[in-house]
Amino acid sequence: MDYPRLLQELAALPAETEWVEFKSDYVQPEQIGEYISAMANSAVLMNRDCGYLVWGVKNDTYALEGTVFNPKAASAKVKGEELEIWISVRLNPRIDFKFERFEHNGKHFVICTVPAARYKVVEFNGAGYIRVGSAKTNLNTQPEKLRSLLLILNQYRFESEVAVSGLSLNDALTSLDVVAYYSLVKRAEPADREAVALQLIEEKFLRKNDDGSYAITNLGAILFARDLSRFEKLAGKRVRIVTFAGKDKLQRLREDENQKGYAAGFAEVIRYIGSQLPTTEVFHEGVRTNVLAYPELAFRELTANMLIHQDFTLTGTAPIVDIYLDRIEFTNLGKPLIATDRFVGAIPRTRNEQLAAFMRRAGICEQEGSGCVKVVDSVERNLMPAPDFLIVGDHTVAVLYGPRALTQMSEADQIRACYQHACKQWAAKDVLTNSSVRSRFGISDENSAQVSRIIRVTLEAGKIKKADGDTGSRKYAKYVPYWV
Repeated sequence: MDYPRLLQELAALPAETEWVEFKSDYVQPEQIGEYISAMANSAVLMNRDCGYLVWGVKNDTYALEGTVFNPKAASAKVKGEELEIWISVRLNPRIDFKFERFEHNGKHFVICTVPAARYKVVEFNGAGYIRVGSAKTNLNTQPEKLRSLLLILNQYRFESEVAVSGLSLNDALTSLDVVAYYSLVKRAEPADREAVALQLIEEKFLRKNDDGSYAITNLGAILFARDLSRFEKLAGKRVRIVTFAGKDKLQRLREDENQKGYAAGFAEVIRYIGSQLPTTEVFHEGVRTNVLAYPELAFRELTANMLIHQDFTLTGTAPIVDIYLDRIEFTNLGKPLIATDRFVGAIPRTRNEQLAAFMRRAGICEQEGSGCVKVVDSVERNLMPAPDFLIVGDHTVAVLYGPRALTQMSEADQIRACYQHACKQWAAKDVLTNSSVRSRFGISDENSAQVSRIIRVTLEAGKIKKADGDTGSRKYAKYVPYWV
């Protein structure tokens, strides 16, 4: 970051603000901690990415007089502890504030950059602080500001956080796959790099800082990073694809980790998954063709859902696609916001609305509510077992099963398939019938009794119910999902 330039821009402000405080020299450590709390909370209300504590600027004339304060000097230690560490352990939550001492025109200055609060109020020694104009005060004395602050913090989203900052325009644009962006949105890339930057700022992929440098947001990085490993906070979110020899994890054949952002690398991920799947021979009009054993639409949509619906505030695992001999499992960190048995047909809820919106806009996933319906439809067309949606600890797992005859499906498989078929029919403004279930499982008309048994056990399991007003025989009865 160009600190001398930032210093001049801050000193040129007409007055101290809620997000800028000027000091001449050293102040007590407790006061610095309170100022950091106040700056973090005030920056949120002022729609700023950060606030600044500046030493070396006279707070009445704004003259650049310099300072003897050195936050890293032995004289600034508190009971033998580094000042920065002493303050950090007393902040809740801990935030990544940073002291920088530098020289300008032969004088020394210090700027403490304080990131805006995220998710919750920043407190120091158990109390939250806020700025009212240029004055620091306890947040509890400002109920209206506290109410406004909590409202904003409760609406905060991962996408808006900064992934990396202090970049030149060239570094910012070369860190992102700009070509992939323009290809997905079907627009011509401007020759002028400033024009490109403006469009990426409109998309909320980039931000321009007070000092003229650029920041890449989490949204921009997670979608279009050329290499996610270069973004420290997002490196653990790279897509992993693991192929196993059997039905368990005992023998791993190979593993791939896609380094790109989700939008930039999505096509590569889907191609790689397809390359790991078995194929079957199909004869049509005398021509032999190899086709994938799994419908591409199904594993494409489940991959997109895995990426979109993860909880980015949790860490520990990446989104993972595990390919077994008889199934594919798609795992993301975070419990779903709706019940798993409502995935088919219900309008989904996501923590990452901007990410989801762009993925839909770019044609990477289906429109709201239609994705899982199309997964079920593609599975039914191939007479395959119904997918399963599970919560395992803090993870959501979608299981796509390989081809299996009806006689090899368990009763639980049949109930799940019948219920999802009812959900799919309802989404199409239709109902489940003996005839539609026969078609779903590929059962001949003379075996309608077999279908009646599947419907009966699904009804007994409480997954479907008779449609309102239906009084027909079992063979011609109409059914809807239990929640209708």
